[in-house]
Amino acid sequence: MRLPDIGETKVSVAPEALLCSVPALLFVPLGTLLPALLAFCLHEAAHLLTAKRLGFRVPEWKLLPFGATMRLAAESGVSGEWAVALAGPFSNWIAAAGAALMLQLFPGAVPILQPFFAANLGMGVLNLLPVYPLDGGRLVRSISERRLSVRHARLISAIASGVCCTLLLAAAVCLAVTGTVGYTVIAFPAAVSLLSLRSLLHDQEAGAATILRHRVRLHGGAMEVLPLALHGDEPLRAALARVSGGRYALIWVLGKKGERLGVLGEEELLAAVGQLGGDATLLDALRIGNPTPNAK
Repeated sequence: MRLPDIGETKVSVAPEALLCSVPALLFVPLGTLLPALLAFCLHEAAHLLTAKRLGFRVPEWKLLPFGATMRLAAESGVSGEWAVALAGPFSNWIAAAGAALMLQLFPGAVPILQPFFAANLGMGVLNLLPVYPLDGGRLVRSISERRLSVRHARLISAIASGVCCTLLLAAAVCLAVTGTVGYTVIAFPAAVSLLSLRSLLHDQEAGAATILRHRVRLHGGAMEVLPLALHGDEPLRAALARVSGGRYALIWVLGKKGERLGVLGEEELLAAVGQLGGDATLLDALRIGNPTPNAK
């Protein structure tokens, strides 16, 4: 479902988010729901403003169950995905500290302060779990990509997500079985696990679709078109000049140690030139299709 755009950012709502909003509106008290919405808006605004401040473009923002995700497009020389990921939880901690101070100075004066404090504290802590696509998971992926290839960084992110989700679900089940809490507590780790699985599968499908599309292009003609390996700091203008001859339809982007960081085809290369300009690098082009941060 499309919503009004915010500048250049396309805003939409996932169908499952609409389904989750119905029981929330029906069964969650307004005194709890309103502070949670305020904390959520503060969290997302911090992500968006930090991304804009660092020079990222935000082509898309999508509301998901228990949070949202935004897709970033980095101009040449722009970096700092880790800072964008931390901005949301950090803003919640500041808000929680402010609410705690107000509660100490004026206890009971503003009834909404207590649930507002709890909502911000919980949102800030939970979003730092190393589960992709939560902020903590995106932080793990962003830091890993600085030292490893994109493939290995995504593998580390998937392993961290799986381990954390399994531990959360096991802990919730144990607490419910022992009668410490109700069985409804299982819903949260289960929902986080499904959200993580959905995002990881989406990444996998997107990568597989790119490879399959170019594999058909490589072997579909009478003459086999070979892949071209280029270093990530190669300018897009130079790469496009080498591809335009028709011999190469697939570019393997290499890191400083010769490791393969990702795959680009003619379509992705042309789109990157149009968005970033010919002076941007192949690494910048890879980042266009890599959504960061954030889903809560």
